[in-house]
Amino acid sequence: MVLALLAWLANVTVLGLLVWRFMKSAKVVVVTLWIISVPQVLVRPLLFFLGLDDPYPPELFSGPSWDLVARAQLIHLAWILLIAATHMAFSRPMVPVARLLPRAEGTSSRKILVLAALVTTLIGAILTGLLLLRAGSVNALMYQAKVAHALAGHYVIREISVVGAIVAALAALYYEKRYRESRALRGARLMVWICVSLFVVNLAFNYFWGNRYNIAMLLIAVVLGWHYYVKRLSVVRTVLVVVVLAVVLQTLKVIRNEGVEAVLARDVVIDQPFWTDLSTSLHFSQFDALMLALRDGGERFAFRNGADFKNGLVAWIPRAIYPGKETFHVGGWFRRNYQPEKINGWPVTTMGDWYLNFGYWGILLGAVVSGLAAAFFDAGYRHVRDSHWEAVVAPAVGLLIFDAGLDPGFVQRTILVLVPIAILAAALNVAERMHVNRRRRHLRTDTRLSSRFVD
Repeated sequence: MVLALLAWLANVTVLGLLVWRFMKSAKVVVVTLWIISVPQVLVRPLLFFLGLDDPYPPELFSGPSWDLVARAQLIHLAWILLIAATHMAFSRPMVPVARLLPRAEGTSSRKILVLAALVTTLIGAILTGLLLLRAGSVNALMYQAKVAHALAGHYVIREISVVGAIVAALAALYYEKRYRESRALRGARLMVWICVSLFVVNLAFNYFWGNRYNIAMLLIAVVLGWHYYVKRLSVVRTVLVVVVLAVVLQTLKVIRNEGVEAVLARDVVIDQPFWTDLSTSLHFSQFDALMLALRDGGERFAFRNGADFKNGLVAWIPRAIYPGKETFHVGGWFRRNYQPEKINGWPVTTMGDWYLNFGYWGILLGAVVSGLAAAFFDAGYRHVRDSHWEAVVAPAVGLLIFDAGLDPGFVQRTILVLVPIAILAAALNVAERMHVNRRRRHLRTDTRLSSRFVD
C-alpha cells in the first residue's frame, strides 16, 4: 500500500504542477487531456486508500490489489510526463502547420454565428425528434440507444446537437464579453440568453440519447472558455462547479435508469454499494479495468496488435456504405474475456487502449503521439484570451476529440466535430470578407463625393 500511495501522490503532485503551468500559458488542449485523466486514473484509487470501496468486479480481484494500483499509477506518471515533454518540444515547430486549423476571427459576422446556432439546433432537434416519434417516448429512445444498441448508424444525428451546442456557446461568450465591455450595447444581454437557451436545448436533445458524457465535456469547455475569455474563475468557484457537475451527472443517470426501467417494466439497475455505483456512473471505474488489463494482458488474452486503431480509421464511414465495419471500442471485447454474456463494455482508459493493442511499447507510443497531436491544436489555438472562437473551440476540441490522449476513436470524432466547425469558420470568414469589401466600397464612394464637394 505504501508504494501505491507514494505513486498516487507523485501523480497528483506532478499533474497539479503541469496543469498549473500549462493553464498559465493558455495551452488549453493539453490541459483538457489531463482534466480527463483525473476521473480515469486518480479518483478511484483514493476510494481504495480511504477504505470506501474495493476494485470492481470484486470476484476478479483479491482485495485492494496494491501492486496493481502502484503499477497503474507509475505508468500514468510516465504517460503524463511524456505527453508534457513532447508537447513542449513540438509546440513551436507546429505553428506553421497549425495554421490549417479552422478559425474565424472577424466580428462582423456575429449574426451569422447566431443564425448557425439556431439552424444547427433545429436540425438536431428535428432529426432526434423524428427518432423520438418512431420510438414512442424519450425513455424508449434512451433504451434503444443505451441498452438495446439499436441505433447503430444514427449516432451522427446526436453529434449535430453537440456541434449546435458548440456554436451556441461561441455566440454566447462573444455577446457576454461585448456586454461586459459596453453595457449600453443594444440587445447584447438578450442575445446571451437566446444563445444560452439554444445551448441548453442542444444538451437536452443530446441527453435524449441517454448520453451524459458529451454534456459534461461541453459544460467543462464552456467553463474553460469563460475563464480565459470572459472572467477568470477562482479555485473555490472551480471546485464548486466540479461538485455541481458531478451531482447533475449522477442525477441524470438516475433519471435515465428510471426511464429505462419504465420501458422494461422491471428493475435493470444492479444493487451496488454507493461508491461503486458512483464510480461506474462517473467513469472512475475505468481504473479498475486498467488494472485488469495490466495484470492479464498477454496472458489471459493476446494483445490486439493495433486492431482497434485500424477499426478507428474507417469508423467515420456510414454503415449504409460500410455495413460490416467493426467497432473501435475495445471495452466490449475486453469485458467479454471475463463475462462472455455481457454486451456493455469496460472502458480501460486511453492508456489501456494502447496497452491492449501494443503492450508497454504502446503506452510509450501513445503518449508521444498524444503529445504531438495536442501540440498541433495548441499551436493553432494559442490566443484563447483574445478570441471567442479559440476560447470555445480549443477546449471543445480537446475534450470531445481526445480522451485523455489520442485513442482509437480520434479520427471519427475529428471528422464529426472538426469538419462542421471548419464549414462554419469558412462561412463566417466569407461573411467577414464581404463586410470588409462593402465598407471599402462605401469608403471609396464617400471619398469621391467629398472630393467633388471640395472642388
